[in-house]
Amino acid sequence: MARRRWTRPRTTEKAGVNHIAYEVPGFDDVVEGGNHMIDHGWREARRLGRHTVGSNVFRFVHAPCGGRVEYAADMDRVDDRYETRVHETTPPHHIWALRTNRDQQDAPAS
Repeated sequence: MARRRWTRPRTTEKAGVNHIAYEVPGFDDVVEGGNHMIDHGWREARRLGRHTVGSNVFRFVHAPCGGRVEYAADMDRVDDRYETRVHETTPPHHIWALRTNRDQQDAPAS
C-alpha cells in the first residue's frame, strides 16, 4: 500500500506574508510612522492599539505588495525576571484599540 504524504491544507491558493513588524523607539513613532505611510498612499489596516501578549502599542498598514506592516513600541522584554505564563484560552488580540464612527454613513456630524 502506497503511503500518502500529509500536506498542510492551505487557506489560499498562493503563499504570502501575514505581516512584518518593525519595532520603533516609542509611542509617537508608532503614530507618526503610520501617518507617514498613509500620507504616501498606504491604507490603514488596524488602528492604534495595545496587544495583550507582548503589551506593545501597535498600528498596522496594508503593504502594496501584500500583507501588512506593523509599527510596534513598548514591548515586554524577556529576561531573568520574566515569569512564564500559561493561558487556558487564547488571549484577545488587544487590550485596547481606537474606535471611530468616521466611516459610518449615519454617524452624526460634529
